[in-house]
Amino acid sequence: MLANQNVRDRCDINKVVEVCMFNGKTVKIVRQMLEQRLISGATDSVTHTSFAKILVECRANECEKYILEDPYYDHYQVCVFIMANEKRRKDSFVQNVALKCAFVGAFNPQ
Repeated sequence: MLANQNVRDRCDINKVVEVCMFNGKTVKIVRQMLEQRLISGATDSVTHTSFAKILVECRANECEKYILEDPYYDHYQVCVFIMANEKRRKDSFVQNVALKCAFVGAFNPQ
């Protein structure tokens, strides 16, 4: 379904990410879809914010770099996403990412 370009362009990214967070396989699929959008030059906040959430959820190595360097994601939404889940709040890696995200959002306003 997500392989079709027309379907990908019309889907609500927030809902897709929300639904896919519950399953490791679907997280991989939505991550690939978001990466394709980023490669194609997407600059919308929704795509970049969703990709940041996926990186946090996967505890991806490139998460910190993305948080520090990407100018398009919504810092507040990513911090809320992290703090809304007790498991993520207790994870020291994710705590560090949340602090960096808040710092970048506070001191590098877009």
